[in-house]
Amino acid sequence: MKKIKIVLADDHAVVLMGVRGVLERHPQYQVACEARSSGELVSALQREEFDIAITDFSMPGDEVYGDGVRFIGYLVRNFPKVKFLVFTMLSNRLVLDRLFELGVAGVVRKDAGMAQLLSTLDALGKGRCLVRSGFRNGEAEAREGELRRRLESLSVKEYEVLRLFVSGLRVSDIARLLKRSDKTISAQKSSAKRRLGVKTDQELLACCLEGHFFD
Repeated sequence: MKKIKIVLADDHAVVLMGVRGVLERHPQYQVACEARSSGELVSALQREEFDIAITDFSMPGDEVYGDGVRFIGYLVRNFPKVKFLVFTMLSNRLVLDRLFELGVAGVVRKDAGMAQLLSTLDALGKGRCLVRSGFRNGEAEAREGELRRRLESLSVKEYEVLRLFVSGLRVSDIARLLKRSDKTISAQKSSAKRRLGVKTDQELLACCLEGHFFD
């Protein structure tokens, strides 16, 4: 039986180790490469062919490729033969919908467990696509609470700016990564504050930490 060749990408070594450990117990999968950044993942994809790439959504620190929506879009456009599976903690429905619009094959929440990841990989290996796993249904989401509902109100661009800001980047850094002006980034951050019901940067950070928005 031909093995499914996989590349793993995550900026957390413990995640890479955990996923590799699980996949290596299943003979149909071959974890051929690991990447700790966006640039390392691109280099691996340019160097050899893979069937599936399992990548995190948030891998900050790469000034060339960035991460998030912009990076996922780059991957799908430039490596059309690879099925991209996003392994993430994000839950914003607008962002999730955007990922599928870009052409990812699947999205799995990290807190859904390894069994869910294996189930999704099995589905992709059998030719299925557009697999969304580990997400709550509409009724459960409605009970998540006010903070989560406010987060869901953010646009995709506001979400990206907020995620990078919470990671410690300045407005100028975010503008450079996302190829937007400082003025645009500031406006999107201010809009995110209004939607979340906070006024200062300190309140914004506290809100994100309390809601575990980007864990």
